Amino acid sequence: MPDSVPPPSRRNSADPDPDDPLGRRTGRRPPARPTAKTPKRTLATPSALKSKAEDNLGRIYRRFLVKGLNLQVNGRAVVAVDPLFLQRSSRMTGGRPFGDVLVYQVPATAGTGKVMVRFSELPIDRWHALPAEEKRQMGVTNGPCVSVLRAGREIDRGWFFMGSKRRENYDDWWRCEVSFDPNLERCSVSPMPSRQSLLRTNC
Repeated sequence: MPDSVPPPSRRNSADPDPDDPLGRRTGRRPPARPTAKTPKRTLATPSALKSKAEDNLGRIYRRFLVKGLNLQVNGRAVVAVDPLFLQRSSRMTGGRPFGDVLVYQVPATAGTGKVMVRFSELPIDRWHALPAEEKRQMGVTNGPCVSVLRAGREIDRGWFFMGSKRRENYDDWWRCEVSFDPNLERCSVSPMPSRQSLLRTNC
């Protein structure tokens, strides 16, 4: 009597495949591996958002706060934040004026307007040894070097007017403030030809 051939066994799709050297389960694809890390999302706490709002408002309206503006966040008065560290009533002081204040009279269609530029240097001799986190909280390191004001209100901040110059570590220790009259808002100014080559050389 010929030997009977047993019917082929039916494996569950969830069982490992014995013919697969990796032991993968039949009927299933291996889980896809992400090709890039998903960025972490940090949820700011209400207190952190409140502190950030106070800092930004104190910086944007610093000149008005010095003149007596009463600005509050959740019932707490906003303190002026001077990025040049020059205002006595600012949250942080200690900067030193660098050079004279530069004043330019610029003709425009709405009348002549004024542009004022001033610089300050921070006391590197007294602050360089502070812990990195403390200098960051003070606004010394990684802070925008240039502040732009329109009619006394800050409208922008960043690394401006530097051409192709890269920011270096020593650039944490100086600040610049450029303020202009509102009638110059739509005014386009180009350097004189005699100064264009000088700007290109220095930048």
